[in-house]
Amino acid sequence: MQRYSTHDGEGIRTNIFFKGCPLRCVWCSNPESQSYSQEILFDETRCLGFGDCTHMTDGAFYFRHGKVEINRKAIRKTGSYRDICPSRAISVAGYEQSVKKILNEIEKDLFFFQQSNGGITLTGGEPFAQSEWLYNLVSDLYEKNIPVSAETCLHIPWKKINPYIPLIYEFLIDLKHVDAIKFKSFTGGNLDLVLNNLHLLDEYHVSYRLRIPVIPEFNHSRSEMERIIDYAAALKNCQKIDFIPYHLFGTNKYKMLGKSYLFEGIPAVRNEELTSYLQYAKERGFQVTIGG
Repeated sequence: MQRYSTHDGEGIRTNIFFKGCPLRCVWCSNPESQSYSQEILFDETRCLGFGDCTHMTDGAFYFRHGKVEINRKAIRKTGSYRDICPSRAISVAGYEQSVKKILNEIEKDLFFFQQSNGGITLTGGEPFAQSEWLYNLVSDLYEKNIPVSAETCLHIPWKKINPYIPLIYEFLIDLKHVDAIKFKSFTGGNLDLVLNNLHLLDEYHVSYRLRIPVIPEFNHSRSEMERIIDYAAALKNCQKIDFIPYHLFGTNKYKMLGKSYLFEGIPAVRNEELTSYLQYAKERGFQVTIGG
């Protein structure tokens, strides 16, 4: 949970990050949210060599040339490493939490929601991938008059989205591209699934805004961005677009997870690079922002 967020919906918000995503975007800044399982992040720069982790019976951590190293294939009980490292070089991404405990945490922030017209933002990962469990939480929040926004890639069956239509205050929809081949190549997903769901939501007249990530080598060109904006303009009820510039905040997480980062060396997108995109979107009648 991330408190006091101001970029993921109206007012002051508490973001709840859900683990697990059906897409594998090569630029993803939250790689620890892709898998539905718990994962170990190992930050070698924080390791002081105390060796507490090497005493675990699975032998995943060991000393080599006076340095602690990790054999991820040997990990058996990921959760047992959560508080093992005094220097916090080891952390565990993901934990199970009951609806009741989450509600107790949320209620601590009610004052901020009421003063700023804020609320809860579900994000991830893909929150709707945990549909059955999530529904209980969202229903309880709705009954307590706590507004809920949901960030979604829409790459999930419609039956998992449909029950939430009367309960969600605003959908924050990632529209990454409108070219099916490029979408498949960079995310591993099926664009038809995303666009079909987008059109269904549009028909329901729900409150939503499009969030377009601006990614080098993927969609960061005038021609491609105009195609995306034109597509949005053809929707019946789309009024708002957020442009999300590519950044480098999550790059170190890949190393901590033992994964390769395919966008290594690609510089972040500066806000001033988006000027022509914002201008074109305004000309097409949209309310626009950078970063939500």
